[in-house]
Amino acid sequence: MKKKLMTISVAVLALAVFLMLPACRPPEPEVATLKVGCIMPFSGPASPWGDAIKPQMEVYAELINEDGGIKIGNETYQVEMFFADGEYSPEGGSRAAKELVYDKKVSFIVGYYGDGFPATAAVTNPEKVIFISKEHPDFDPLGKHPYTVIGTPVIEFVDTQILAFVEAYPGTTMVGDLESTLVEPMLEKEIAQAKAELEERGIGLFSQTHPVGITDFTTYLVKFDEEGVDLIYTWAATGYVAMMAKQSAEQGYDWHLCQAGTMLDPYEFAEMAGYEAAQGTMSDWPCPWALKKVEVSPELLEMAGRIADRYQEKYGEPMRYMGGFGYGLQHMSQLFAGLEKAGTLDPDQIMDTFKGGTFDTFLGEYTLSGEKTYGSLLGFGYPNCLSKLEGYEEVYASEHPILEIP
Repeated sequence: MKKKLMTISVAVLALAVFLMLPACRPPEPEVATLKVGCIMPFSGPASPWGDAIKPQMEVYAELINEDGGIKIGNETYQVEMFFADGEYSPEGGSRAAKELVYDKKVSFIVGYYGDGFPATAAVTNPEKVIFISKEHPDFDPLGKHPYTVIGTPVIEFVDTQILAFVEAYPGTTMVGDLESTLVEPMLEKEIAQAKAELEERGIGLFSQTHPVGITDFTTYLVKFDEEGVDLIYTWAATGYVAMMAKQSAEQGYDWHLCQAGTMLDPYEFAEMAGYEAAQGTMSDWPCPWALKKVEVSPELLEMAGRIADRYQEKYGEPMRYMGGFGYGLQHMSQLFAGLEKAGTLDPDQIMDTFKGGTFDTFLGEYTLSGEKTYGSLLGFGYPNCLSKLEGYEEVYASEHPILEIP
């Protein structure tokens, strides 16, 4: 009997010890987190662009974390993304930056897509939050913006983008440029440079400006016809380009149009312009697996494919919009490459690493440049790959990379 009781006691004691083990185990080590913010429009007329790019960036962060994270020095970090609505306005950009910097405590902001660079950078730079943005005329790396990197040189690539447009259509003799009175002053230098480069090829360039917000382009199209224009280039948003295409077809003009930005949805564009009128329209197309004149590393090319696959798996439709690889996804790849090379989270050391450094990105390898243009080597290049609409699909048309910013 005593032996039986002893056996039971030992069993009970063993069970008690077993149950206590979890409490005695050392706590799981905390996972280091890299807090990355993104400012894009999620309300207002420009919200479709933010809504299209955000899930792509979330998928990229998800895949990075599944792969183990980002190794910076001797530490490995999981990526945590925070998004804020910049409303495509200076006021919205400033509010979004304050939310991310002061409330969410992010150390980096990427993928900026908006119209409030100075107001946004005025928040990020004093706090030494590294800001990877599209290009803006007020960029001042030696003064107000020492913690800013130009991830997408949207102004500098205008002249090379026009050259890519012309190269897609051999035999062109005259290019038309149509810009709003808001945009034209910002592009004046680049359009003049494009005109000089086209003249060397025996091609003319005829520019016109129009008031902001108009929807009837008939007067300008008639003038282009009188000047013998073959192709029309514009910085106008997709909806306005669709109107130009529609009105051109209605008047019997058969030229092709090229928008500087990316095409959000080929189906919607064809519906707005009319199927036949939409055909041949060209757009910026930062598609990693389509590039022919810049080389993307095998690792990033594989990741780009995984992003597209995971996106389709999660959302049940193909990832048609490639604009994420021009902004959000591209800026993330630039940031992660810079952090891995710097091996530290110290913002001053990170910026020193970026200046004149060479990095692999989703759109190829670039050495940061821009000494003459910006006063510092803090600008990434761009492939300037253009698509042409065939049916409802974007297909490769031409490519004229900007590998070095003056």
